[in-house]
Amino acid sequence: MTNLVWDWRNEIINYLEQEKLPEDSKASRALRAKAARYSFKGGHLYRKSFHGPLARCLGASKSNYVMREVHEWICVNHSRVDSLVLKLVWPGYYWPRIEEDAKAFVQKCDKCQHYALLVHQPAEQLHSVLYPWSSMKWGMDIFGPLSSAPALIPVEVGECTLRYFQASEEPNNEAMLVNLELLDECRNLAHIRMAAQKKKMERYYNRRANLRYLKVGDLVLRKVTQNTRELNAGKLGQTWEGPYRTSAVTGKGSYELENQDGEKLPSNWNVAHLKRYYC
Repeated sequence: MTNLVWDWRNEIINYLEQEKLPEDSKASRALRAKAARYSFKGGHLYRKSFHGPLARCLGASKSNYVMREVHEWICVNHSRVDSLVLKLVWPGYYWPRIEEDAKAFVQKCDKCQHYALLVHQPAEQLHSVLYPWSSMKWGMDIFGPLSSAPALIPVEVGECTLRYFQASEEPNNEAMLVNLELLDECRNLAHIRMAAQKKKMERYYNRRANLRYLKVGDLVLRKVTQNTRELNAGKLGQTWEGPYRTSAVTGKGSYELENQDGEKLPSNWNVAHLKRYYC
């Protein structure tokens, strides 16, 4: 028997050393086929690799140590998942969940999360707002009246063009009364067209949406803006800052944040500027 703690290697080592097989016939047949690629030498399990040398098989504790050394200490470049897997497989390391473990390790790396790429996909579905009437617009008067002059300036047209027709006061008033009678119908048709246009825009926008929902107490990173960016950070500076904790949900895709000391941030933040933090 081997002196290793129980992990995925022990079943193969027991078969290679003592030819010990499971009682189930299917499991024993699968183990024999699997063990054909392994060899046990000098107290270590090795696996035959396709690119040449034997790959040393690692357990859970050793695999975490090797990933940390390659990702943070020896290479110090905090490579992404594909590059990290390549740097683990090529020198000759192996365990069954090497790609999945590398993905989880990079996902929880603090520096990788702070320097990660910005998320450009919409994080919330589009919520369109229809006007009460088709001809109304919402706005804000920030200037007020400019002067006491009348709003309309009469203009006398001296040169006539070919694109005109003669109209008298009486038929003009009759046409205006007819248009006023049809005004409600025109408004309803314009409202229907506007609602259809809004729905079409929502469908197009929501196809790209990658919904991200946060709960109270979740740890998040906040996008670094021009106001919060460090002085002289340049393009190599952090793209995310934090972590912060969500203290309340204030609306659709809007959250209230607080720092690790419990101090609330002065304003609410949209989910488009937030990203979940893994630790």
